[in-house]
Amino acid sequence: MSAASEILKYVMDENPKEIMKTLDRELFDRISSRLEEKRIQVARQVYGEALDPVGKEDKDINNDGKVDSSDGYLRKRRDAIAKQIRKKRRKGHKK
Repeated sequence: MSAASEILKYVMDENPKEIMKTLDRELFDRISSRLEEKRIQVARQVYGEALDPVGKEDKDINNDGKVDSSDGYLRKRRDAIAKQIRKKRRKGHKK
């Protein structure tokens, strides 16, 4: 039974409590569904196309849409960190 016909039935039965319950439930369902749609839309805008697929990374490391000096800085920094990690592992440290 649709919400409208359910409400109409309660109006005809003069049952205001059930009318309010049905209206509250219907309103909650619609608001919840709209909020979820909006959350998905925002997530797609923020994260959807910003990241490169795994194994298909490009030179734009910070994903700002252009390759510039900040990408070079990040690349060098990551290389230096990876080098230090390898060096510590060779010495037997697990940190």
